[in-house]
Amino acid sequence: MASPLPGAIKARFPQARISWLCQPECKDLLSDHPYVDEVILWPRKEWQQLWKEGHYFQLHRKVRDFKKNLRQKNFDLALDLQGLLKSGYLTWLSGANKKVGLGSSEGSYLFMNKVLPRDQGDTSFIGSEYRYLASQLGYETSEFRMQLGLSQSSNESTTTLLKRLGLEAYFVICPFTTRPQK
Repeated sequence: MASPLPGAIKARFPQARISWLCQPECKDLLSDHPYVDEVILWPRKEWQQLWKEGHYFQLHRKVRDFKKNLRQKNFDLALDLQGLLKSGYLTWLSGANKKVGLGSSEGSYLFMNKVLPRDQGDTSFIGSEYRYLASQLGYETSEFRMQLGLSQSSNESTTTLLKRLGLEAYFVICPFTTRPQK
């Protein structure tokens, strides 16, 4: 849903370097995004395992090293798009001078310089909260459309599968959601 944000940022700041921090299972959705320069993986499962096993010192070192690597990138702006405690903490780890949260809850607002409400803007649009965030940051939103980058091999695999199934097109339904625009 937030995939239009990098394009909106690049439209205003063409030289911007955009990094997207995510869990490893989301990497393939972002690796080939045309406006994302770098995907940073948060090793959530590794950190959880160290916690469960009581390896607190080792976990502390991993978190410290992760923080150090993030801060070496000298981020100007970090956006917390989830508004959760974990995402707020990761936003803080970035060391960015400006940290903006979207609908911050669970205490994540404590890590932010600014928090914007999640339920603003034209909610008839899918991803309306991200469009609202972009507009509040001064980015153009007239061409704010979801965008996934697909690798050539993914495109070829999909084309092959559709041909094998005798389909020319398809659509996806997301029946389990709490948001009406989905």
